[in-house]
Amino acid sequence: MPSSQASATLTRPRPPARTTAGPLEHPSAAWWLTAVAAALAFLVMGATAVALADEGAPRIDEVVASGSEQGGVAKPGGNLRILGRRFVDGPPTAAGEADSVEVRLGGERLRVLQIAWGEVVVNVPSGWEAADGAPATGGLAPGRHELEVRAAGRRSNRVPVELLATAEFDRRFGALEREAGADLEPARERFQRRLDVETFTLEPDPETGQRLAVIGGTAELPDRTSVILQLKLVAPDGGVASARTIEARKERVQDGRFEARFGPFERTFPAGLYLAEATVELGKNPPVRRSLAATITAEEKAAVPLWKKAVLRDREIREVGDRDGLERERETARAHYRDALDLVDDLVRELRAAWGAASRSLARKSDGSVDADRWAALLRAHGIRVADEAAREALRADDRFVASGSHLDPDAWLRWLREEQLATIAALRERLAGWDETWVAPRYPEAALRLRHVVSAIDHVSRRWTAELFAGSGLPVPEDLRSPGDPGVLPAAKLDAAVIAQGRREIARIVGIDLDD
Repeated sequence: MPSSQASATLTRPRPPARTTAGPLEHPSAAWWLTAVAAALAFLVMGATAVALADEGAPRIDEVVASGSEQGGVAKPGGNLRILGRRFVDGPPTAAGEADSVEVRLGGERLRVLQIAWGEVVVNVPSGWEAADGAPATGGLAPGRHELEVRAAGRRSNRVPVELLATAEFDRRFGALEREAGADLEPARERFQRRLDVETFTLEPDPETGQRLAVIGGTAELPDRTSVILQLKLVAPDGGVASARTIEARKERVQDGRFEARFGPFERTFPAGLYLAEATVELGKNPPVRRSLAATITAEEKAAVPLWKKAVLRDREIREVGDRDGLERERETARAHYRDALDLVDDLVRELRAAWGAASRSLARKSDGSVDADRWAALLRAHGIRVADEAAREALRADDRFVASGSHLDPDAWLRWLREEQLATIAALRERLAGWDETWVAPRYPEAALRLRHVVSAIDHVSRRWTAELFAGSGLPVPEDLRSPGDPGVLPAAKLDAAVIAQGRREIARIVGIDLDD
């Protein structure tokens, strides 16, 4: 489906007219369970930075010190590579002026050596350390400091960097055999330039007119060396770290060159930044290491002391379309998310209403009446809040799932669960699976992942609540409704309104949409 096509509205499969539950307090949208919260924690785990100060501000993803393969460390006199996004306007191929970007470590300004869209190289003053290795007067003492980039009047997130004394740095990463004051950056660049992406085109197939991506380049590596080539789409307002892989191929070096053609794709490439990435992992290629051992120079060994485990990587970026086209593509993606989140809200609301009505059977007295206090406790335990007494009466009057004597009607519950709830979940999952093909998920990969977790949580809790209803009524739980690996009936998870609201706001923030609370 072309990416410019508006999203179709998903509708719930429903039976003929039925009596609906009374008005419940609105759950304030997509709800999140503990499993979802854990998934979100995983998404941000390892990120060292806080949220952007404002949209369009520069972003730091990683800081790597020269002579070290470890991020987040620095030493006096050494260089730092700051990887991220939006350090200058345009793609990384457009370098900026040194005075257009300011970098501070612990409040002290560093000298900027190079600038590109996704990378800044700075130098840490050697004067911060005395000749005998002790901290010098002025500057920064060894320890933990925060690094920040300021560009176009905007500040980036701050990341922690540990400033090490030279002796400690060399002890950790191996003393470098080099002349005092020698600049190792050219040798490091020569080492990395053994892999070079030279060709990155997005063009129509001459025969079919469908879009192709061609990635190629040179490699100072033995024939048949495996090169991983990836075509990626950078997320809106994101950088290299946010890029979503569209397709990946493994190609072999032949006569010093490599090339791969991706596609043809039926859809055109939407506006935005596309990334071509080539990677060779030396740690996984013993024959390549043995071949390089005969050609690598002493300067390169000094510049990359752990070269045998290094990753050779090169990237190129191409921009498609203009800002107006990008905004149209974003709005198309937003329409998909609005539609999906509306359906998620409906699923949550219906699950609360259905279980609220059916759970009366779990509070049944021996005479067939309902223990009001016990029923109210069950509702509270499952995060179901009734707005007022009128709503409670409407809920009490909902007899869809309760037979005579306040017994559970299992057939009625299973019809609703399978024909409405699970059928709608399946339709939504099918839509989400198709988002990769319509370029919606690559637009906002983090939001797409979170939404998939939400849908899985709805499915899981729908089955768990069913198990609780059936077990409480002395009925066997149908095998197809047991959660995978579930040894039996487990307590149902509570729906936490605070987590619901937080998750809803987070998806809306990522995608850039306004949702009614």
